[in-house]
Amino acid sequence: MIIDGGSNDSSVEIIQKYSPWITYWVSEPDHGQACAINKGFARSTGDLLAWINSDDLYLPYAIKSFAEHHVASPRSILLGDVVNFVEGENSPWLIKQYNVSFLNILKPESDPWAWHQPGLFVPNSLRIAIGPLDEDLRYSFDLDWLLRLLQHTAASYLRVTVARFRIHDFAKTTAEASAWIKECHDLLKRRY
Repeated sequence: MIIDGGSNDSSVEIIQKYSPWITYWVSEPDHGQACAINKGFARSTGDLLAWINSDDLYLPYAIKSFAEHHVASPRSILLGDVVNFVEGENSPWLIKQYNVSFLNILKPESDPWAWHQPGLFVPNSLRIAIGPLDEDLRYSFDLDWLLRLLQHTAASYLRVTVARFRIHDFAKTTAEASAWIKECHDLLKRRY
């Protein structure tokens, strides 16, 4: 499934090329990234949910790994490791997600960004129980959602690298890093 926010680049042509293999797609203006993800989740019918942004990618065995772990831990959120990389540079770094818990993220000395969304898969039943992503948040909707998930269940760690996260100057969390950090800190103070 692809939910595109009305891109004016070549996204629609690329999506149309692959449409025979896509269950559903739409390209229309929305109210931001969280809105688009919520649209996709509302249409979902599977037992396990995730999202990947157009700059990022799952590794070939990721979906199978998550599905197998979901069978073994059907009520847990699932976390796999994520490689951050800059295109054209040979200095990737690995985000290991083995110690993600509600309390660990909220510890003052912890780094709330020591987890990475592309490595997160969630049981659909849990998504329904805790509700949608907060569309009023521009940057920290994924952190907020993770914390709400962790208030209801534990994380199960896959011990495998499942995704690659592309760092570039036009990415929201790079180009608007100060606003991203501020919103995350404000969220943690206000809600948690």
